[in-house]
Amino acid sequence: MSESNPSTQSSMQKSSSGIGKLPDFKQSVKLKYVKLGYHHLISHGMYLLLTPVIAITAAQLSTFSLEDFHVLWEHLRFNLISVIQCLANN
Repeated sequence: MSESNPSTQSSMQKSSSGIGKLPDFKQSVKLKYVKLGYHHLISHGMYLLLTPVIAITAAQLSTFSLEDFHVLWEHLRFNLISVIQCLANN
């Protein structure tokens, strides 16, 4: 009874060692592709962040009328003059 089948022992070792372990990612996923993906994410991150902001701004501006743009221009023009005057005085 103390002698057991070698194939049974090896299958028990495989099943007990496989529980709770993560798969070997070096073999399943090429690390160069992971690095390449991170590189693309970092390189194009600004575009990914600014695209929704630009879309929301465009949606908001599409609701403006011509009169709203005129009022906005008047406010911006006076603020620009004030900013230039403050900068010239310093």
